[in-house]
Amino acid sequence: MQTILNRLNTFFEAAPERLLKRRISVITVFFILSAIFIYGMVTKFSMDMSLESWFQEDDPTKVSLDKFRHQFGSDDGVYIVYEAKDGDVFSESSLLAIKLLHSELDEIRLGLNDKTSTGDSLLSRIVRIDSLYNARYQMAEGDTLFSKKLLSTEFPQSAEEREQKRKLAATQDNFLLAYYSKNYQYAGIRLKTDFGVLPLDLPLEPGSEQADLLEQEDFDFDEDLSVDTSLEAEEIKFQEMQMDEYLTFMNELRAIVAKPEYQGLKFHFTGNAAMMEFAMNNMKQASLLMGLMLLAVVTLLWLLFRSFSAVFWPVLVIAFSAFWSIGLLSLLGVTLSTMVSLSFMLILAVGTADCVHVLSAYMLYRQENHEHREAM
Repeated sequence: MQTILNRLNTFFEAAPERLLKRRISVITVFFILSAIFIYGMVTKFSMDMSLESWFQEDDPTKVSLDKFRHQFGSDDGVYIVYEAKDGDVFSESSLLAIKLLHSELDEIRLGLNDKTSTGDSLLSRIVRIDSLYNARYQMAEGDTLFSKKLLSTEFPQSAEEREQKRKLAATQDNFLLAYYSKNYQYAGIRLKTDFGVLPLDLPLEPGSEQADLLEQEDFDFDEDLSVDTSLEAEEIKFQEMQMDEYLTFMNELRAIVAKPEYQGLKFHFTGNAAMMEFAMNNMKQASLLMGLMLLAVVTLLWLLFRSFSAVFWPVLVIAFSAFWSIGLLSLLGVTLSTMVSLSFMLILAVGTADCVHVLSAYMLYRQENHEHREAM
């Protein structure tokens, strides 16, 4: 190992003298490669900020999750915790607000309004809504077991009826902490979506060219049908959710709960979509932090070396190191995760240290009266 390190030191010691003789060629190759990597970063950059991006395809955790989705559908949804500003989720204003919100989301889910009927809203990907409004309770009367919805079947119109609904909900053990809190100040709405379970090969759309061709085929159902038992079940590949889809979903959801009719409730969001929104906000903060870090580096370099070159070249090296790293991965088709923001910070820290090391060594030799080329 020591021999390898010595050879590397010898190589880098001799590199400046050799490269200076071919500096035009070196600079040309540098800018050509930089243009290629920047093009790859701009055109082929993709990011997956889901939790699954942290696991390999054959990881047991991801395999188990895929099996779960094959059998039970998506586990990717949003759980909305809402707080009644009057302190009671069973008050008249709170129940009216949740009834209106549940009905509005139901209309969007079923495509009954103008926007979602044309498929323009990602909220149409909600497949089920569970809340106090449609929560089912069970009650036995003699030998008969009744299962009814708590509010939607017989919506309470008076204080006495609302109190009766509260007592009825309290008899259902599975309602507590799922639909309301112990002090009745908080309640929850669960939105189940089809995120992550849409097959890559969707059924043919009606009216498509392929569907029209199939309709034109003549099928004779009088012939004996045969079954091919040699066929095997194929693994279903699901479409991956993109970051912009999560953000659009959350923006549309927040726009609805921000309406005046829901001002009596304060909403809090949990779930994968909300986490993606949180992660994106963190990335924006990380970008601001990166800018501040770069400003600090520029300031320190100027205070240390009092030279425009000592500021310009390290910043250039750091910037192009980031472009090369991200551009190369993008050209290789690698989908990046949230680690990319940490990678930028790592490049900034290590790149600055390396550049300062080279500059300080150069200036040390210059102070010892070595000529420029010799100091290099």
